[in-house]
Amino acid sequence: MLYLFHELRLGDKIKVTGEPLRTLKWSMAVREGDKELLSLLNEGIRKVRQSGEYERIYTKWFGKKILAGYSQKEIWVFSLIAVLLSLAFGISIGLFILNMRLRSSRNELSKTITEHKRSEKSLRESEERYRILYDNIPTMNFTLDTSGNVVSLNQFAVRELGYQPEELVGRPVLDIFYDEDKPALLKQFGEVLQNPGRAYEWEFRKVHKDGRIVWVREIACTTKDQKGDIVVLVACQDITERKKSEEALRKSEARLKEAQQIAHLGHWELDLVENTLYWSDEVYRIFDLEPQEFGATYEAFLEHVHPDDRDFVNRAYTESVRNRTGYDIGHRVLLKNGEVKYVRERCQTEYDDRGNPLRSIGTVLDITQLKLAEEALRKLNEELEMRVRGRTAELKEKAEELEQANIRLKELDRLKSMFIASMSHELRTPLNSIIGFSSILLNEWLGSLTAEQKENLSIILRSGKHLLNLIDDVIDVSKVEAGIVETRIEDFDIYDVISEAVTTFTKDIKEKGLELKVEMVHQQMHTDRRRLLQCVLNLISNAVKFTGKGSITVQTLIREPERIDVEEGETSIEISVTDTGIGIEEENIPKLFNAFVRLESPLKAKVPGTGLGLYLTKKLVTGVLKGEIICVSRHAEGSTFTMKVPVRIE
Repeated sequence: MLYLFHELRLGDKIKVTGEPLRTLKWSMAVREGDKELLSLLNEGIRKVRQSGEYERIYTKWFGKKILAGYSQKEIWVFSLIAVLLSLAFGISIGLFILNMRLRSSRNELSKTITEHKRSEKSLRESEERYRILYDNIPTMNFTLDTSGNVVSLNQFAVRELGYQPEELVGRPVLDIFYDEDKPALLKQFGEVLQNPGRAYEWEFRKVHKDGRIVWVREIACTTKDQKGDIVVLVACQDITERKKSEEALRKSEARLKEAQQIAHLGHWELDLVENTLYWSDEVYRIFDLEPQEFGATYEAFLEHVHPDDRDFVNRAYTESVRNRTGYDIGHRVLLKNGEVKYVRERCQTEYDDRGNPLRSIGTVLDITQLKLAEEALRKLNEELEMRVRGRTAELKEKAEELEQANIRLKELDRLKSMFIASMSHELRTPLNSIIGFSSILLNEWLGSLTAEQKENLSIILRSGKHLLNLIDDVIDVSKVEAGIVETRIEDFDIYDVISEAVTTFTKDIKEKGLELKVEMVHQQMHTDRRRLLQCVLNLISNAVKFTGKGSITVQTLIREPERIDVEEGETSIEISVTDTGIGIEEENIPKLFNAFVRLESPLKAKVPGTGLGLYLTKKLVTGVLKGEIICVSRHAEGSTFTMKVPVRIE
């Protein structure tokens, strides 16, 4: 079927299209629920009919020329078609308006969706920034529920306390607090819940995961979460170092207070601008005042100074401030009970850039006991002076008596020396005769002798020699003690001295069946040869007397300066005599070198002696030869006597 179309434009934007007459068939269906669409269609038809557009459309589609030749029925059909076309036109207009509204709604919806996406992105970025800030802000942040359980915590808290979030979330926050602080914390937490929105602050101790104590300062308040539930926000700051500093300061102040109390030394500070005076506890103790009893001003201080000293103290302090000089004075303090104390004050004053005094800082030292001691010492000195004067008179009298006694002693010493010299001559002469004649008889120069005669002559000879040695020792001792020993310095070889001494006792050593060991060196000496030989002979003689079996060793060594302990820088000779005799008990060694001392031993009765040998030897070694002598001995094992003397004396 061939369809012919004709269009009608309404304005610039609306076009109505329909089929030609006769073959045109229309059908239109609208749902009952589309009330807005029906309303738009009815409105469009109404407007078309009222605007006269209907007549124009009819004339355009069904003009008079076209109607010519048609019956009345056909014209009616044509009119109906025109009405239907008008109706279609109204429907088109309604659809257009609906489309425009839908397009506008779509645009607005697109804008709304775009803005919503932007808002979501901004929200996510804001939340991320907040999360980073929350985790890294240098405070430990906790969120707690009303039961005190941990809801969340930031990463800074994780780093500071060592706990991972899964170790704390859901657990009571009380678990990480120090046991002694838990009761007080519970009380504070209850107050926070009872006063919503109000911030509370406290300082308690938390326990790190590794067990150490962490002091924290916390601020807590309530708020609501996204669900509307009440939660508690807690911000914590680590104050452990501050607490340590406070504790160190407290201990330092306590030590200072204790030191001030022990030393009776207090300190003070005077604000010259405000005229306020600060005293330490010790100053109050010195002045016997309580803080509430003191006006804390310079004038109040002067009221407690002794009336006779106030002008002096005020003048001294005022001048020190005005002249910028030191303030160091002593004065009296009058206590409320009438007691008087003595104090010593020192201070320094600080000034501003213009030279105006700002404050004075000083100390107060309680010198009451010192003053009392000085007064007691003064009285004691006076008493001592009186006693000294009296004692001096007595001593002067005693000195005169001692002087007279000394004169008498000197005279007695002179008489003793004369007696010894006289007796020495008187005793030596007959003794030498006895020794000489007994030797002649014993050697049978005058005839043969019986065995009994020889034994008697031997006793006479030994006794004579012993008595002669005793006389020589007594004379030497008296000379040594009087300081009049004759010294003859000569040059010699120590080898010759040791050889002579050893030769003297060789016969006696062999007769006792002892072994003799000699170690000698050559060393030139410049000292008293006779006294050195005398000392060596005494040591060997003792060794022979007190050694029943074994050996006797005579050893000579040269000691260089770095190895000696006599005069620094001098070479010394060391002569030692060692025996395997009866030895000496350790407690008796110090007695060896005393005069007339003979130690108890099994051989004491058999061995003759005077107890002067070692005494005289030590006197000669230390006084004449400028050396020393020592003894090392073990009981029943033997002894070693060692002389150390310098090779040269002047």
